[in-house]
Parts: sequence; structure tokens; C-alpha cells
Amino acid sequence: MSWLISAFTAAAKWVWDNRDDIGEKFSVATKGVTNIKKWQNFTDLDVEVWKFDHGREDNYKILPGQVVSADMWVPWADSASEYKNHHGVVAVSGVPSLFFWQSGAYVRFNTQDAFVRGGTPVPGVSGSGGNRQLTIAKDPGGQVGIVLAGWDKE
Repeated sequence: MSWLISAFTAAAKWVWDNRDDIGEKFSVATKGVTNIKKWQNFTDLDVEVWKFDHGREDNYKILPGQVVSADMWVPWADSASEYKNHHGVVAVSGVPSLFFWQSGAYVRFNTQDAFVRGGTPVPGVSGSGGNRQLTIAKDPGGQVGIVLAGWDKE
């Protein structure tokens, strides 16, 4: 019987030691919560990000060229009424410019503060679930945009 207790204890320890990886794999498999863990500002402009989740939360300033490691669970919104209190904001030079939320299988965005049913997925790794990093950059014409990538744990 002691071998059974030892086996159970070893299994429980392994689960505990690997809980973050197990949780992330479960989130990806079930298209669950998407967590942005790193923010990169590749512009020459000040950027601020925050989310509304029944109030302003997770407010981060990212200076030009800066990388910030900070968690933000992407808010879920499947309707305009849910969007009102559940979305993220990217402000560039103090002006709210991009708005994002999670709906169904994707993290989506809009350039106006409004829900769009079936809105455009954020370019890059926009599938729901798991850890991501979000990069803010300019295209050759100077337009600011965002892209999601897999999270580099470093």
C-alpha cells in the first residue's frame, strides 16, 4: 500500500510542478482564456494599454522601444452589450486607437470603440487560449498596428 501512496504523491508533485504548462495547454485546447504576458512598443510613440472589465484594469505604459512584462487576460465579449464592459484599449500618444476583445475562436480588434460581430482577428497568433505577446509597430506608411505572437518565456 505504501507504493500506492508514493506513486500518488509523486504524481501530485509532478502536476503541481507543471501546473502552469498544464494550464496553458488546457487553455489552448479548449480555446479558453488568452493572457497577454509581454507588450512590445516598436514605435517612436508613447503607448498605453488597459482593459475594461467592469472598470479600468491592468493599465500599462510602454515607452518607445520598451518591452514590458505584465499580464492581461483578454476580455470576452460576444455582443455589443458585453463589449461595453469587456474590452481592451491601445492608446497611442494619449489617443485611444485600437480596441480588442476575445470572441469565439479569436482575439479580435477594431479601430473604433465598438463591437463588431465576427470582428477581424488580430494579425498573427490570434487563436483563443494560451499566452501571447502583443507588439505595437508602424507600417511603412506610418500607420500604427498590433500583432499577436506566441509568448517567448525567455
